[in-house]
Amino acid sequence: MGESVEIYVDVSCEGSVGRGGWGCALEGGGKTLQLSGGFRRTTSNRVELRAIIEGLKALKKDGLAVTVFTDNKWLADMFNQGNVAKWRAKGWMRTPTHPIVHADLWNALMDQCAKHHVQIRVTPKECAEKSLTGITELAVCARKNADLPLDDGYENPRLPATENDGYDFFGDDCADVGVTNSSESER
Repeated sequence: MGESVEIYVDVSCEGSVGRGGWGCALEGGGKTLQLSGGFRRTTSNRVELRAIIEGLKALKKDGLAVTVFTDNKWLADMFNQGNVAKWRAKGWMRTPTHPIVHADLWNALMDQCAKHHVQIRVTPKECAEKSLTGITELAVCARKNADLPLDDGYENPRLPATENDGYDFFGDDCADVGVTNSSESER
């Protein structure tokens, strides 16, 4: 494996469904990049997945050793235990009549992970407060943004293509999903 990068993610949501913001910090090669975004109606699991996807998309090189730190044990377990790969192989269906929740984002995550060597780790509770504080603040600020975009995958769910045919949930324009580089936006 080549160079290594750490990605720290956290989210802020109003209730189980509502306004949601995400923040992430990428650290590697002596540099740090902070990103954030949000949606006007979403869930905490969706914005947590989005934070990881956007962090991975921000990497300029392929083949990196990436460790993602999250406080979302469910998300880490689904990825690390191979459930996501199994779901993808089954066309994003849990049973013949029940699709996987958040299949659009799981698919986008798998597409990004294919470019790197990714591990997702749960931030231990005793470390989470210290390591995620700044990222939580990014997520809260993103959630409070007055002009949040639609989370199309939540409000208009659909299954992604089962083969990796270049499916890209949001396209190339990150501005459409409210992604900001906080270090640049402060200037």
